[in-house]
Amino acid sequence: MDKRKDKQKKGKQKKQKALAWFAIILTALNFILIIGFFIYLYLWVRGR
Repeated sequence: MDKRKDKQKKGKQKKQKALAWFAIILTALNFILIIGFFIYLYLWVRGR
């Protein structure tokens, strides 16, 4: 019984770690997109 509980705990921790990494990557991608968009806007306004 105890051994089974440990296995479930480990699986949960792995899932949480994967979710955390997913959130970090998503945030980083959004950040890059926003910066790129602002640079594009800035260049577009300057080039007009």
